[in-house]
Amino acid sequence: MSFAEKAFSADLTSTDTFRAGRAHALIGMVATVAGQFSIAERELELAHAGLQGDPYWLSYLHRRWAHWWLSKGTGARQSAQALLHAQQSANYYRHETNLKGADAGLALQLLAVAQARNKQIEEATASMALGCQWIDTALPKSHPHHLRCEAYSILLAPEGVAGRVGMADLLKRSNADALLARDLVTAAQWHQRNAAKPNWQSFPFLN
Repeated sequence: MSFAEKAFSADLTSTDTFRAGRAHALIGMVATVAGQFSIAERELELAHAGLQGDPYWLSYLHRRWAHWWLSKGTGARQSAQALLHAQQSANYYRHETNLKGADAGLALQLLAVAQARNKQIEEATASMALGCQWIDTALPKSHPHHLRCEAYSILLAPEGVAGRVGMADLLKRSNADALLARDLVTAAQWHQRNAAKPNWQSFPFLN
């Protein structure tokens, strides 16, 4: 049993299907970040029954599926599935005007990455700009999500010296956690290789 499963053991055995579904979704997220895709897939599938009646948590589940597909690979199928789930998640926030905060911003970040991998660059740029606007109003400047916004803005921008300098600066920032710092290195390498003619299908995803 994983640490996450132990932490949510009471929820997983609860007769409350919503409580159990929420726990499965959160465990699925942890497993995805850890690269345990089979476990994550199982947990996200188990989460659906308990969350399907709650629009917010169903949107969250779609976000977790988008995360799973983006993390699993950059093939055409993975990118298409990520886009489908990211659109479902983002659609919820378009109708809930009182929820334009960090969650909505993260949903749009995922949508933007999925759009970029599907070569919808104008749409990706617009989604990222709006998502980062919501993150900017909801979170303190020291939060790592702002670093993600800066990195994504550079990665989606045209070739230029400013972008290369910007990526180098981001790598030096102290507010990146270990996982994000690793992903920023990968993103900087992608930017260096793809500045002139981007391979959008391999567009980086920052955990």
